[in-house]
Amino acid sequence: MAKKAKKAKTWTAELVIADWKKSVKAGLGPRRKLSKATLDHYEPRLLKKIQERLDSGRDYNKEGADTRAVAKAVGRFCATLAAGNEIPKAIFEKVFEACQLHHRCPSTTSPGSGKWCDI
Repeated sequence: MAKKAKKAKTWTAELVIADWKKSVKAGLGPRRKLSKATLDHYEPRLLKKIQERLDSGRDYNKEGADTRAVAKAVGRFCATLAAGNEIPKAIFEKVFEACQLHHRCPSTTSPGSGKWCDI
């Protein structure tokens, strides 16, 4: 008997950012979190960029695994560099910028795709 084709998930910008934050949290570990200042500064900008990507026809079902891998790396590097339980905006900014060079960043794995977090 043939297997039914799995229906692709329909992603919204809000679902993508939630998925991204979950991956960052996985990298940070159970006791660490991004500061409110970091989230307040970056989340609206990321939502806008993600919506642009979705509107241009980018498929998060295909590119999501790479994006999650980069987000997890962001969390791990932030956790390594920060002294306390809350990751300050200054550390996040540097790590966020550096991780856009990650080998699984969608712009390097899917030529022409652009980065989901290029803000």
